[in-house]
Amino acid sequence: MKIIIFITHATLSYQHAKMTFLSLANSKDPIEFDEIVLYNTHQNELPNEKLLELYNSFDMSFIKNVKLFDYDESTHKSLGADLEAIRTYCNTAYNQNDHILLLKSDCLLSVNFLNELNKFNDNSSEFIFVAPLINSKQSITDEELEKYIQSPHAILSSEDTFFMEDEVRSKDNDFRNRPGVVPGDDCIKFISCTVKRDWSCHYLPVSVFMKVKLVNQNWGGSSFEHLSHMWVGSYKSFVVHKYHSIVSPNRSTERPGEWGQWLAA
Repeated sequence: MKIIIFITHATLSYQHAKMTFLSLANSKDPIEFDEIVLYNTHQNELPNEKLLELYNSFDMSFIKNVKLFDYDESTHKSLGADLEAIRTYCNTAYNQNDHILLLKSDCLLSVNFLNELNKFNDNSSEFIFVAPLINSKQSITDEELEKYIQSPHAILSSEDTFFMEDEVRSKDNDFRNRPGVVPGDDCIKFISCTVKRDWSCHYLPVSVFMKVKLVNQNWGGSSFEHLSHMWVGSYKSFVVHKYHSIVSPNRSTERPGEWGQWLAA
């Protein structure tokens, strides 16, 4: 089986969910999924009924079935705890060789992302697929995002995109290659990276998901560097992160330092 786990939580709005569903619906020649599971931690802000109605407003015939996750309100409010709850569910609901796409609602998939997953067949058992991540600034409109994900391949560095670093933190970045340009410049709308250490959007077998290290903490809580031998990169597709505040009942401050200032521009 192939399954999408769609995750929405506090700080991620109705509009975030809408844009992620839009990116799925706009996919070109996607692989087929047996089901999508809607994992919603903030039904007080975004009721499941409204989320399901939004999902059904899009044509996603390549997904056969949709389910609502029975979220336990006592779950610790953190990514690590959410992933642990999802992992427990996957361990009982699916086979170890089934493939899952863990998709947060602040992530928009490029039009060819779901097509590229064809390179993993049903017998692929040890991989974690993660495409380049393009972070959009707060000022970027949804219309600009929709246009950006139409690109047939990732453009890590361009007039409006600043390449910050790669997964091995090499010197091949725009800090070195574009002297005089910094991510905070008005001409820069997107900040790109190919870092695989941060949990963004991943496609992997259930058996590999069981090996990810998870802990309950107020921010983050996932670690999979020990699985780096399984990392598989993209040759065409990418993921765009739609900006959102991270202030919530679980966190009182925004993203720290220059990184936070760049994205909030």
